Amino acid sequence: MTPEQIREHLCAVLRAIQADSGHDSPRLSDQTVPLADLKDFDSLACVDAEVRLTERLGVEVEKVPFKSPETGREQSIAQIVAHLTTTYGAAARAKGSPSGPETK
Repeated sequence: MTPEQIREHLCAVLRAIQADSGHDSPRLSDQTVPLADLKDFDSLACVDAEVRLTERLGVEVEKVPFKSPETGREQSIAQIVAHLTTTYGAAARAKGSPSGPETK
């Protein structure tokens, strides 16, 4: 799966979580830092994102790096996508990508 496809899935998941929490759909860019920029985005939302990405990508997403494992700093969408692509991209490509309930 390409970085662009993974970014699309991640952004769809983040928008769905915000909508389900009663918040407006956020403007997302590669510089958006979900833990800092999204209203009420907390550890429970992180787990929700992992579950929803697992459904969308068709592979078990064990950890979305909303914080850098090396530094502990909150990461941007671009940084998260880079990690997800490296970690899950090939497996998601091999299995195909089912569409989850969160669509644009």
